[in-house]
Amino acid sequence: MRRVILCSLIFAATVWPQTGAAPGSQPSVLEAFARHENVRTIWSAEAGRIELNQTRLVITALVLADSARTVRGVKLNLSNENDRDEIYLDEEAIERTRKALIEIADGVRRSGLPRRNGCMGAAAFWPLYNWPWNQYHEMNADFCGTADGIELVLSARGKRQRFRFPGEQPGDLAAMLVVAIDKARQH
Repeated sequence: MRRVILCSLIFAATVWPQTGAAPGSQPSVLEAFARHENVRTIWSAEAGRIELNQTRLVITALVLADSARTVRGVKLNLSNENDRDEIYLDEEAIERTRKALIEIADGVRRSGLPRRNGCMGAAAFWPLYNWPWNQYHEMNADFCGTADGIELVLSARGKRQRFRFPGEQPGDLAAMLVVAIDKARQH
């Protein structure tokens, strides 16, 4: 009995997040910057869109600046008939998200499509790891099997709302993020 309790405590200590902030409880780096009073949008343009049924993802490339610095990134507007969310990703968060989406796509290539009611994710999106970015309001993704096939499921870290895109692939979203940040880098 003591061995089970000891193993449980070791597991909880190594896997449970060590940070004080709850997942998604803090604005992302770009979101915090964008909300400063003296920050202005230098340039922005829609860089991608997925619309299926009443669920929508709009990716906007943007360049923000204040008197001291210029920051490039993307804004993701997610919406469906019940919910909406706005997620800002700076270049570092875009690269982390892109790699995680590719990790999911590679997992599908190795293991096949997720089974009905099963999902594949990426380590970078797992809330129980002690990643420094877990505290930030950024995007998470899962690739799930359904009765009708497959779907890409997007959410904001730490939020319950899910935005489902039947038939969409994680690698395609990764490519859309690359296009978006490349557009922002041109300005």
